[in-house]
Amino acid sequence: MRAPDDLRHHKLIHDVSIVTPEIQPDWRAWLLKAGAVGVDPSRGLRFSLADLALQAAINGFGVVLGRKTLARDDIKSGQLILPFKLELPVSFSYFVVIPTSKFKDRAVGKFRDWLMSIASETDGPASVRHHERKKRRP
Repeated sequence: MRAPDDLRHHKLIHDVSIVTPEIQPDWRAWLLKAGAVGVDPSRGLRFSLADLALQAAINGFGVVLGRKTLARDDIKSGQLILPFKLELPVSFSYFVVIPTSKFKDRAVGKFRDWLMSIASETDGPASVRHHERKKRRP
């Protein structure tokens, strides 16, 4: 593949694990931004689990539009490649929620620190915010 238009000769793999296109871009959005011509964004395989969509691409079933953070190890190992530099931003976050009563617990702190170290290895910044919420009474 030399240009996005070349995708018309390949099966597209859709990761539909997040069903809101505003949150996770789809092939239609990517192809539009890439200026691709003659590629039908609706065709191809659909997977409701992101891992299965990535594995389908690894197994040679097509080209996946996936989340780079999930594909990081497969990209590093060479099982997956990034044929084009175009990336679309996503607008969702992951949160670590810890009850106030456990916030200073050593084991919980180690687990939180481990999660944050993994998050910092991704392309996006990991940020920590502590928001203390009072317990609700029924």
